[in-house]
Amino acid sequence: MLMAETKISSQLNDLLIQIGRSFLQYVDESWPWVSTAEQESRQTLEDLAANQRESVGALARLLNEYGHFIDFGTYPTVYTSLHYVDVEFLLDQLEQNQAMIVKVCESTATTVQSDSVSANLLRDIAIAEQRRLDELRKLAAK
Repeated sequence: MLMAETKISSQLNDLLIQIGRSFLQYVDESWPWVSTAEQESRQTLEDLAANQRESVGALARLLNEYGHFIDFGTYPTVYTSLHYVDVEFLLDQLEQNQAMIVKVCESTATTVQSDSVSANLLRDIAIAEQRRLDELRKLAAK
């Protein structure tokens, strides 16, 4: 692999970890507490997390095509104190983490412009991540 390709693949893998180990993914796996009235919120979060996993899959497929070893990373340990808390308590943190992911997607798309395949994929992922951020904001506003 050429040096430029290695750098691009490394940046793609870093983004894969950011998205794949996002707070949204963690919350989906940690079962936050929801009241009966918040069941719709829980379902929305599950749907958003499932859709986000599609972005992770797309990045993994591209990295596989490039012959890059895929590191899926681990969740930040700071998340471990947030098991079984109320979903309403998590919404602000989810929104903040998602906003950071959108910025990282946009930044990475800019840095990989020399590879049109990667740049196009990252633009699509950035749009999808922005939609998730918009949905989280709507959920928090309810």
